[in-house]
Amino acid sequence: MSGGVEVRRFTPADLPRVVELARTALGEGSAPRTVDYWRWKHLESPFGPSPGLVAEHDGELVGIRLFLRWRLRAGGREVAAVRAVDTATHPAWQGRGVFRRLTEELVAEVAAEGAALVFNTPNRASRSGYLKMGWTDVGRVPARAGRPAPLRLAGRLLRSRARADRGTPRAPGRGPPGGLAPVDDLLSAPRLPALLAAWGREEARLHTPRSVEYLRWRYASVPGLRYHAAWELDGEAGAAVVLRLRRRGFCREVALCEVLASPDPRGVAAARALIRAAVRAAGGDYAAAAAVRGTAEARILGRTGLVPLPVPGRRFTVRSLGDRPAGADPRRWSAWRLSLGDLELM
Repeated sequence: MSGGVEVRRFTPADLPRVVELARTALGEGSAPRTVDYWRWKHLESPFGPSPGLVAEHDGELVGIRLFLRWRLRAGGREVAAVRAVDTATHPAWQGRGVFRRLTEELVAEVAAEGAALVFNTPNRASRSGYLKMGWTDVGRVPARAGRPAPLRLAGRLLRSRARADRGTPRAPGRGPPGGLAPVDDLLSAPRLPALLAAWGREEARLHTPRSVEYLRWRYASVPGLRYHAAWELDGEAGAAVVLRLRRRGFCREVALCEVLASPDPRGVAAARALIRAAVRAAGGDYAAAAAVRGTAEARILGRTGLVPLPVPGRRFTVRSLGDRPAGADPRRWSAWRLSLGDLELM
């Protein structure tokens, strides 16, 4: 048991010791375990600083538990949520109830503050612990992958970028020469807010509302990781994609974190062309994405050549902390509209 342990709230002053404990207990992960990264993640989020608890014994940090504040929307209503993202227990204290105590106490705190649900993608080692504490296993993350087939429109898109690179004036709302640019360039596009408003309008499923502020934090300001973008915008019509290049063994993967398209034929066509052009411009061997069945993103990705993967993916779990948010049942995939960017390990 965790007797003899003092539990208190996490403060920004704890950050260096928290990161060091995470390294000691977990080693290096797929995301940077640095003070700068954790400051960006837990102190600079547009949703607010992360709630957290730490456990100490004789002045030594032996356990940490941090949730990431998150804002969802469904049916025109805002839903306060948290993501259970970071936890670590010193090796000498593992198996003594520290993880469970910190998690249950923090859940009680965020529920009292008004959070409607907590969600995460736990690994195999921790999933059973979450299920014992009341989480529901919604299912495996609906991952897709494939090599987008060549499309005449994608070829024309790339050729137009090449002409612009040689000095031809670029059309308003058009993405960069070569098909890819830093995310900061997309965030400066005057027509981006109109696209973001059209993307989530009257969406009944739980989703992360996109804003320029959110995209800047999530993809442009993150230390140690680089994201790229491509876009075609014309008023509310058009599309934008945000991606990250990753090595998977001998392959170069193009991870499509965001596929944002206006809900009209022009937006769908632009998104399909952008995906094909971006994968080609990035020199990717294949593209990977996530989209829940029945969403616009799933239809776009399917028509672009990305198919559901037959191999098991990570599990998505959720715990409701009150009434069903906006009438949706978060224990079912049909209640969610999630992208790879929403589910990417952070």
